[in-house]
Amino acid sequence: GLATSVLSREIAERLSEAGPEGAIRQAVQNAHLAILHEGKRMPTTRRMGTTVVLAVLLNGRALVTGVGDSPALLARGGAYRKLTEDHTI
Repeated sequence: GLATSVLSREIAERLSEAGPEGAIRQAVQNAHLAILHEGKRMPTTRRMGTTVVLAVLLNGRALVTGVGDSPALLARGGAYRKLTEDHTI
């Protein structure tokens, strides 16, 4: 979808210049703006939105972010731990 393509492209383009955290932050923001723009362009999708749960594995480290109502979870040994907060309003 739209968010996935924007996130993938933005992270790949910005990773070397902005670092991992900056690239992810900017990619999520630009995906949000792209969705708002698309919603304004097409009246039938005016209220569209998305949930993002994203993990980037880089140099043995996982950077995890989430926006929306689906938190990222870590499953280990049959137990689950929340890594991000649910942003439901």
